[in-house]
Amino acid sequence: MREGGFVSVAGDLVWTEQRSRLPVSLFGREVGLSAGPHLLALVSNAPLFTVFTFRVEKGKHLIMMSPPREVKAPSRSERNVALQASAQAYANALEEMVRQHPFQWYIFEPFF
Repeated sequence: MREGGFVSVAGDLVWTEQRSRLPVSLFGREVGLSAGPHLLALVSNAPLFTVFTFRVEKGKHLIMMSPPREVKAPSRSERNVALQASAQAYANALEEMVRQHPFQWYIFEPFF
């Protein structure tokens, strides 16, 4: 990241119970999304992009990428607010994408 590279982290999966979760509203229900991508963006001062890929027809896929989102907190006491806002922005984008392509969001474990 220091040399201009990027890191890809799943935003809709929390790999273990010990990981931090951020509560968000998704399809009218409260769920916990991983704090990892948002925290990484905050502490590294790197932009956060939301990326979705989905199949448009056999053998063809489309990749959608959001504009960069900055995760910034003016003070340490406001860090959780910034993380929460970023996670909710991701949840909003995920919900919109799933509404448009409902059969292309693959979660292989109970989510709600």
